[in-house]
Amino acid sequence: MTKPRQIARYALYFIVGYALFFGFRIWYSYGLDKFDNESSFLSGEFFNQLDLSGLRNIAGEKYKRTKQTKSDFEYNAPVNGGFEVIEQKYEKTATVRSRSYEFEKDEKKLREEVKRLESVIQFEKNAGEKGERELHLLVGVKPEQFDTFYDIARKIGKVGFAEIEKTDKTSEYKDLNARRTSLENTRKALTELKARTGSIGEFINLENRILNIDSSLQELGVQLGDFSEENEFCTMKISLFERRAPVPTSFMHRLKVSFEWATTWYPLFLIVLGLCFGVGFLLVLLLRFYRGNTGGGSSDTSGVA
Repeated sequence: MTKPRQIARYALYFIVGYALFFGFRIWYSYGLDKFDNESSFLSGEFFNQLDLSGLRNIAGEKYKRTKQTKSDFEYNAPVNGGFEVIEQKYEKTATVRSRSYEFEKDEKKLREEVKRLESVIQFEKNAGEKGERELHLLVGVKPEQFDTFYDIARKIGKVGFAEIEKTDKTSEYKDLNARRTSLENTRKALTELKARTGSIGEFINLENRILNIDSSLQELGVQLGDFSEENEFCTMKISLFERRAPVPTSFMHRLKVSFEWATTWYPLFLIVLGLCFGVGFLLVLLLRFYRGNTGGGSSDTSGVA
């Protein structure tokens, strides 16, 4: 092969490599736009940073179980062939985080839906300046309106994250009722003891025990109030992030950026690649030299013997 042809072939390799770098940068620019738009407002969960232990929304659901009901556990149906009412207590929480290009319009619609569905805003946080505003709402929603509100919230702005979580609280509810029944029985027994004769000290100790039981009953009453049918709500955690509408990047700008990037990094890539080949070539030569010396030494020894 003549020298001009060799030069032409190497030049072609160089041009093809440059074109691959150039094309990769253009492709990457489109993916980068999408990544920036989708991930910029999803870093972290605002409500996880708050202490919301005092805000508990617990709902209940009743259903009937009859003799024909199939289950994985043994069940003795009512003798009369009727049914029994099973009640479940649960916490149901939905989280929706959305980006809004029309923040005021979306905020107004969200508040209108809260009012229309007779929901309650239990926590609210507004932050940021115009163009970068944030709205965080913790909304108590009636259980029968939960799915409707969730679907509406997902249509406001552009949703980036949405999930529903349901936790059973039936055992906790039964445990609280059992504790209340036990305390009430104990209080009744102690109250009956007051009718008997005894020393002043005994009566004082008896009264203090009754007061302590009354205090415990009041605390249980507050906790059981969360399970009351009158207070039944499900929780909606809604975060709305204002973002400016993205300005489309022109193709000519992408070409310019890709040309600058490829022109800068392609020569560096070739230099690094050349260094790697050079180091590899030197290692091969050293390995051959070492093997040659080792082989020559052994042959001399055998000749003397």
